[in-house]
Amino acid sequence: EPGYEMQVSLRSLLAAPLPTPEELLSQGAELYDAGHTRGIERLPVASGEDWHVLYCRAPGVKIAEKDWVTQCGILAYFTDFAMVATARLPHLRGKDHSERFGMTLTLDHSIHFHRPDLVDVCRWLVVHLRTTAAQGARGLVESKFYDPVSEVLLASCLQ
Repeated sequence: EPGYEMQVSLRSLLAAPLPTPEELLSQGAELYDAGHTRGIERLPVASGEDWHVLYCRAPGVKIAEKDWVTQCGILAYFTDFAMVATARLPHLRGKDHSERFGMTLTLDHSIHFHRPDLVDVCRWLVVHLRTTAAQGARGLVESKFYDPVSEVLLASCLQ
């Protein structure tokens, strides 16, 4: 439907230029896989007091061309990665990072697909995560998924 268009730019969220995955890997960065991600690769880029930036992709997944429903389903699976870790960041300042938080889980989250027709989970996506509030045993994290080449905002998530 025709209408206004705008998005938060990826560059406005970053304190420094975004290195490519190839640059990070050539500098010794390691792909992260906790064993439960079923072929999904994650590559940390940077983090601060209340935010993370990472790349993620599912390179081995076979998806029919133009199957945006499956693409968005896999991106929805991506949304669970790093959300709880991001919510914990402000609470780890000045502490031993091995400190236990007990059992952690998420109860709900919402995903808004801004450009489902452009989602391609087989290629690297940039994820920017930021925690904005925590009270008691609850935290709020916002994530944004971008295509790193076009810098188009593909999806946003609140958890």
